[in-house]
Amino acid sequence: MKNGRLVKTLISLLFCTTFLAVPAGNVYATCDSCKSITSFNFNALSPAVIGVVNESAHTVALTVPFGTDVTSLVPTITLSSGTWVSPPSGVAHNFTAPQTYRATAGDSSFQDYIVTVTVAAAPVQTSASVNTGLGPVNFAINTGFISGLVNLPPASITCSAGGFIFPYGMFSYSITYLTPGATATVTIHTPVAVPMGSKVFKCQNGSLTDFSQYVQQTDPYTFILTLKDGGQGDADGLANGTIVDPCGPAFLDTSNNHRSSPQVPIMDQGPTAIANIAVQSASLSTAKVAPGAPVTVTADVSNQGTADGTAQIKLYVNGQEEANQGVMLSSGSRTPVKFTVSRDEPGTYSVYVGSIPAGTFEVDHFADPNIILYISGALLLLALVIGLIYMTSRKQQAR
Repeated sequence: MKNGRLVKTLISLLFCTTFLAVPAGNVYATCDSCKSITSFNFNALSPAVIGVVNESAHTVALTVPFGTDVTSLVPTITLSSGTWVSPPSGVAHNFTAPQTYRATAGDSSFQDYIVTVTVAAAPVQTSASVNTGLGPVNFAINTGFISGLVNLPPASITCSAGGFIFPYGMFSYSITYLTPGATATVTIHTPVAVPMGSKVFKCQNGSLTDFSQYVQQTDPYTFILTLKDGGQGDADGLANGTIVDPCGPAFLDTSNNHRSSPQVPIMDQGPTAIANIAVQSASLSTAKVAPGAPVTVTADVSNQGTADGTAQIKLYVNGQEEANQGVMLSSGSRTPVKFTVSRDEPGTYSVYVGSIPAGTFEVDHFADPNIILYISGALLLLALVIGLIYMTSRKQQAR
């Protein structure tokens, strides 16, 4: 009889263990000594950032997109049954340094968790090219992310030329993901020679501004500009991590009939069609996967320019270029561009397509639904073995 009671007790414990092993979302028994943080997320961010809770080390790690203000982030915290946490869930906190969150159980025992927030590295794109009536003009920067490069043909310049010839018209572009107040150098390479001693002008508020004191012309094809966020060369005048620069090289027309030097032909003053291909939005197929499982990244890419064109669409994971695809789009069209990415190491990964955030995904061992099936199957098999032992024991006692 003692053996029978023991087996019954083991079976009861086994099925209780099976019940407690079911996935999140089911009801759990109250536990006076439980003191665990089961999830720690920043749901107010878009997209939401999912924390990685390491129960054995009692740590939480989160990676937020580049540029996120971490001085007042609001966490959403889930706890084990009967547990409360301090600081509480839903209260803004400064995460510029690791923070301690204390989980306290119903019996007043507690466990401290160290929460660390990392800001993802800025995406990098240091070169761009745009077609003009004289051929492609190439731009290269030493820091940041260059985007929105557009050519404004000479006939479209709204400022008076003041006796200067703008062989390439003017260019407009932005440099983003800079440290506020940072300095950036821009190297412009032209396909056709521009006379040495030429100037670089900006067209702002209907008048030309000579920017030549901040420009070095190293040869007839190359201009190097020095720009400062919130200072010289930044059209928005704000030290906000973004430089907006409308500019163009020009030389003085010394001829009586306003013809140009033989080095640079006068451009047709009619409008020039250009392509403007850019990523409009990006998304992830899932926010949580098992190690090695694929995540599909989908970007909406459009050509808002007036000409057909091609572009390289780049994928970044945690600030590092992961892959790129070439696209060809006719004027006014759009297309989805898809990438597949996977990671074996548990953690949170931030994904950008070009300068557009697609979101973050978490790699978690317990995201694999097969683990729950394996555990449940093993427990049920063990229950079957114990049941057989119990029945065998009853038969022996009956003899």
